[in-house]
Amino acid sequence: MKGTTGEGMTFVSAKAIKSPDFSKVYFIAMKFSATGVEDQVGVWASNSLEPGGGLIMAIDGVAQQFSDWGPGSSTTAKISAADPSVAAAKSCLR
Repeated sequence: MKGTTGEGMTFVSAKAIKSPDFSKVYFIAMKFSATGVEDQVGVWASNSLEPGGGLIMAIDGVAQQFSDWGPGSSTTAKISAADPSVAAAKSCLR
């Protein structure tokens, strides 16, 4: 996965939801495992669901720890892990 820094990351599953607050933002929850770490869930945000398209931001701490995409809180949109869409995207994985 481009943008990841975690060694040996293995994709498990992912779900995306459209933000009710931002017209062109999707919150993407991804479950993955990494070397020595099982079943982590991180949330990223993007303005595109097309592979290789759009801007990607790491939203929660897991996404920031395991990827090198910049935090959403540092953008002009100021998207943080406290956004209700983060929990909604994670709940789609259950």
